[in-house]
Amino acid sequence: MNKKIGILTFHQAANTGALLQAYALHNTISKYQTSEIIDYRSVAFKSNRKKGLIRFAKDTIKFILHPKVESGRIKTNRNYKKFRNSFLNLSPTYLDSDIDQINSKYDSIVCGSDQVWNTNITKNDFHYYLDIVEPQKRKSYAASFGSDDLKNPRISQELSKFNLINVREKERIPQLEKMGFKNCVCCCDPVFLLSKEEWLKITPLRKKSKKYILVYFILDPINSVSFINSISNKYNLDVVFYNAFNSKTLPGKYKNINSTGPLQFLSLLNNAELVITTSFHGLALSLIYNKPFYFEMNPKYEIMNGRIRNLIEHLNIGNREITSKNFEDVNYSNIDWDSINKRMNDYKNSSLEILKKDIE
Repeated sequence: MNKKIGILTFHQAANTGALLQAYALHNTISKYQTSEIIDYRSVAFKSNRKKGLIRFAKDTIKFILHPKVESGRIKTNRNYKKFRNSFLNLSPTYLDSDIDQINSKYDSIVCGSDQVWNTNITKNDFHYYLDIVEPQKRKSYAASFGSDDLKNPRISQELSKFNLINVREKERIPQLEKMGFKNCVCCCDPVFLLSKEEWLKITPLRKKSKKYILVYFILDPINSVSFINSISNKYNLDVVFYNAFNSKTLPGKYKNINSTGPLQFLSLLNNAELVITTSFHGLALSLIYNKPFYFEMNPKYEIMNGRIRNLIEHLNIGNREITSKNFEDVNYSNIDWDSINKRMNDYKNSSLEILKKDIE
């Protein structure tokens, strides 16, 4: 029997990883059931909109002072909106005042992935815990608490109404078990649920160019810039810095490209000779596309490093981490893709079986 599944996630974020994980989960569920992403404009979203006039004034000043940066940001937001409209099956828009209607619209509702359970981000919006949904309809997939310490008693109250607590970070499971929850599993990020061939279907073609390193920083690097200088000189590779937030630039004579949306990022990654990143999704998609890669974790963001550590454990890729000690004798193409692809496929299949069973 075909069911209608709603997905509650951060699909409105102007963030490449957030939008691609939403796309991947939606497309995966749609293979087995009818699905759509619930176009919920959360309390956090509305509170930002209430400051519209002040925000408009500030944006106007920014545009006058930094026209190139701000015009790039406008173009980026336009492309994110175009991606949502083209690739995501969205429900009618719901606000806090009518979000309770979703309970009768779907057979089940899946919250996740991304930091939907981080109350610091959602400003204690427990609709992301599906508080307005009947317990038997509540599902989660690779949901993340982010930096939330889980001390709010409401969190435990709402989690108790899930038959299965499906999280993204493995290190959260012992904490949840101490809280009395035994029905916990850890699954891969949704981007891994789609094959390379499926991602290539939406990846724009790019003109041939000189071989380049794609640099994608979300968290501040420590040793990566020096590492990039060393490896680009050694192998005569250009460097392309994908400026995720249209603000920072990479020091040196490198090509800085402002973010113009997820499709451009996929195209840049697919054509790169090597990817160097501090981003989880930058690393994840490099693995999926089988692109040589290096990654760096900054101890200052230890909580956010958890999902990368999960990948290191599952895929045995610790030797690709950039440290202050591994600048010598770098052979960036020396990767055992057969081993990584087998581990990645096993990780995907085990996660997919859990998801399929939960929504059947």
